[in-house]
Amino acid sequence: MSKKWTAVFFAMLLAVAFAACGDDDEDGINWNGNPNGTLTVVNNSMSDMVVFTGQSLTPNGILGGVRAGKTLTLDVSAKEDDFQTGGFMILRAVRLAEYTANKGNLALAKVDYSAMATYGAGKKYRAELRSTSDGQFTYMVHNRSDYGLELRENSPDGEKIGYLSPKQVRRAMFSPTNDPLTISPVYVAYNVRSQSIVTFAPTGLLDSQDVQPRAVGQTVTEYSFPPEDANLAVVFGAIDLPFATITVQNNATRDTSFCIGSTTRKAESNYQLVSSGMLESYEIPSTKNGQVLALNCGLFANAVRVPVRFEGQTANPSIKNGFVYAVTLSYVSGPADQAASYSAVIQEVEQIDTSDLLIAR
Repeated sequence: MSKKWTAVFFAMLLAVAFAACGDDDEDGINWNGNPNGTLTVVNNSMSDMVVFTGQSLTPNGILGGVRAGKTLTLDVSAKEDDFQTGGFMILRAVRLAEYTANKGNLALAKVDYSAMATYGAGKKYRAELRSTSDGQFTYMVHNRSDYGLELRENSPDGEKIGYLSPKQVRRAMFSPTNDPLTISPVYVAYNVRSQSIVTFAPTGLLDSQDVQPRAVGQTVTEYSFPPEDANLAVVFGAIDLPFATITVQNNATRDTSFCIGSTTRKAESNYQLVSSGMLESYEIPSTKNGQVLALNCGLFANAVRVPVRFEGQTANPSIKNGFVYAVTLSYVSGPADQAASYSAVIQEVEQIDTSDLLIAR
């Protein structure tokens, strides 16, 4: 190789190296993630996002950056002192342009996404970023409660379109159209005993609201949850838990889904499969007095369904709202593609004590 081409070759190597370094640590942000991390972030927006954890946006709370349309695994272990034990955190995402413009005072940066997420050694969580600042139409929301507030579209089981911390006010939301939408509030807290996020609604309160987005620059419509005419002392005097919390421990050698009949449920971590050796938590809607549900674990793309049963019973289990249950899937013996070769045993662990175990943030 001539000296001329040698010089060109090394110049190209240096350029590639500098480009890689720039992407890895651009403006103090790691854009390459950590394959050993437990937090997977899917950026479904059209903007590069900077992801934070913590009660407020601070440089120390930066987990990393995720490019538009990309998926990246981030490490939260160094950010949470109790990572080995496990707990919950508030994730917030800010557009890169917004972060760059407000580096000197991050309190001014507009949060584009927020959610309550769990963490812990061996516990994975999947966050799907959806921009709430896209669109030319807007409305404003307030959280009057002492709990986290998820805004869900059309029903309590609908798509999550935003999260507000306790007592957070003046959160601007955006919409691509001025079409009215219905928002159902779902209040969230953390059950320290089951180490899972619990969602709930005040007893008898029908506080879904019809929302009218209006053009940016016009008078902004404001909506409070619960509504301003609701007495908070009465509203949250008794908490109704509209779900049972079911944990699934997969001790089999293959990944499994967790289903009601033929319907696959998504775990609180936003994953659809329980990996071998992993534990996932689920919100399962039932009734206060109990409802018989055809719970099952699906293997081989649900071609093999292992029925969930209480020990020594053959009937479908009755599940009660407000209780914690634990399911353990195990391989017993026999052909791996036969349901009879597995067992899925469910246990009733405890009734959730809303006064002692729910912590808001």
